Amino acid sequence: MPTKFNASQMEAIKTGVAPEAATQFVDFSDMPNVRLCLQKTVAADLQLRIDSTGDYHIVSGGLDEGY
Repeated sequence: MPTKFNASQMEAIKTGVAPEAATQFVDFSDMPNVRLCLQKTVAADLQLRIDSTGDYHIVSGGLDEGY
């Protein structure tokens, strides 16, 4: 199944090759692994964000107070 990119995504791809060639390369090199990983992905039990100073903050999840 070929990867479909919208116009803004294609604009963001700056590879120096034609969009069709870049899409074909991704479809036959990276996308099978991406699809496999996504099939095995589960939701994270802890989500963090990093702020502009490099500090981490819990977005959701976390350890129970008993730990």
